[in-house]
Amino acid sequence: MIDIIGGVRLNHHDDKKAVVSDAENKAKDASELDKPRPFESHLVVDEIVKDYAAQGGFDYLEGKGKPLHISNDDILNTILKNSNFLPPWVELQKEIRLRMVATIKKIDQQAGSTIISQEIDEINALIKVYNRKVPNSALQKGFVTAENLKLKYSDKWE
Repeated sequence: MIDIIGGVRLNHHDDKKAVVSDAENKAKDASELDKPRPFESHLVVDEIVKDYAAQGGFDYLEGKGKPLHISNDDILNTILKNSNFLPPWVELQKEIRLRMVATIKKIDQQAGSTIISQEIDEINALIKVYNRKVPNSALQKGFVTAENLKLKYSDKWE
């Protein structure tokens, strides 16, 4: 147990009291100040960025003063698109979208139910392959029916 009385730190060990001098207390306090503080480094960076912006450092950037366009896609898709790289599952996603649009047009044109049923089965087979290929289960998509195709397309695939 440690007591501080009148600026003097007393350590209690096995009923023995050791008096720690004021100089030792100040040395310990100074060493505490020298320790890095991990959560304060962002304050320095914020100040640097603010100073740079105040000096006009960001004035040359394209689109200055215009609103940012933030994609509704998931972050991984956005990064891959910006890098001009399409992994197989993204290419498959595009194919499924095209098939869905074509099937929606057939439904709107009131094509035969066997044709639409066959199209839906093919889309669901592609969705099954897609769900196996995506890197994260959160990106998986549900199967569609002729009744919910338009809704699922507008909610999840557009």
